[in-house]
Amino acid sequence: HSRLIAQLATHTLDVVISDTLAPPHVRVKVFNHLSGESGTTFFADSPLEQWFEAEHLHPTVAGEFEDPALLKACGEAGRAVFPAPTAIECDVCRQYRVGTVGRTSAVRERYYAISAERRIEHPGVAAVTSAARTKVFG
Repeated sequence: HSRLIAQLATHTLDVVISDTLAPPHVRVKVFNHLSGESGTTFFADSPLEQWFEAEHLHPTVAGEFEDPALLKACGEAGRAVFPAPTAIECDVCRQYRVGTVGRTSAVRERYYAISAERRIEHPGVAAVTSAARTKVFG
């Protein structure tokens, strides 16, 4: 993350898309532009017991995953319930052949376009951030 942000200073990159703000210890002057935020949807390969008994929940943790792709693969194989941003719900259902178990807006994730520009003027970066705000998170 820090290495990518450092490349903004040399104009090797025009933008870094991230789910975290630029870290304060980076010595590069960058600006965080909120692209959008999303609630969380939970997915599984088959319907679960009435959304964990109307959200009083009592799941057993069978594993912890650092790799989101591995978690989704386990969910696709019927071995896990996994979360992903609601903003990409349709894509997750289609790609992993899973269904939604439930949604919450209490767990939110924010996404940022980090750039060296205070105001985004680069046409490509402006197009990406505009599409994110209107089509993905709008």
